[in-house]
Amino acid sequence: MTPQDFKSPVSMRGLSRAFKGKTVLRDVTLDIPRGQFVALLGESGSGKTTLLRALAGLDDDAEMAGSYSVPPNVSVLFQDARLLPWLPVIDNLTLGLRHDGAETEAQQMLDAVGIGDKAAAWPGTLSGGQKQRAALARSLLRSPDLLLADEPFGALDALTRLKMHALLFRLVERRRPTVILVTHDVDEALLLADRILVLRDGTIAEDHRVPLPHPRRTSHPDFERLRLSLLGSLGVETDLV
Repeated sequence: MTPQDFKSPVSMRGLSRAFKGKTVLRDVTLDIPRGQFVALLGESGSGKTTLLRALAGLDDDAEMAGSYSVPPNVSVLFQDARLLPWLPVIDNLTLGLRHDGAETEAQQMLDAVGIGDKAAAWPGTLSGGQKQRAALARSLLRSPDLLLADEPFGALDALTRLKMHALLFRLVERRRPTVILVTHDVDEALLLADRILVLRDGTIAEDHRVPLPHPRRTSHPDFERLRLSLLGSLGVETDLV
């Protein structure tokens, strides 16, 4: 696989990945403009996370073909917050940062995600939602040009997930990174994304623009129309939902 420079901040040309001879991504060609919020939908095993990890430069054991281009500054947000339990929250955020003022910036970011009072707390004392807020703060503290999010809210309860949606949207609107979100939740994709890609058998089977205004409402007729269309694409019996 050869990294190259393309016009768009995120570009793929014939990107394929296989593990032990099993092809997971097949000849993916895609351009994502700067600042666009893209959601990846698809059944388990369709290649969503593999695509995300390819752009993050992970999975060195994969058999690779094609080329890709990503911005130089990339952050990854996982479903697991991955906070180091032996470091206070603020030290988790600043780990690896060497510039003056990093701790002040980290405190400001914790304030922005609503847990400014948890800077000195140990990760083990935080709720699941607070841990994900800290993980989001850590990712955005790096001022990424590209934020790769792999089901970051999948383990949260429904109410906390909605709060995290609103928080992520506000922070992304303010900082304008390109975002690629892997999710199994059609409503989550429609509430957040400008564009939704449906992956099937390692390829991009569908590419949907989301022309809904913000703040988005699930009661909007176009929301329901798109929701039913996407559910049908995922093999869900829409007359049962």
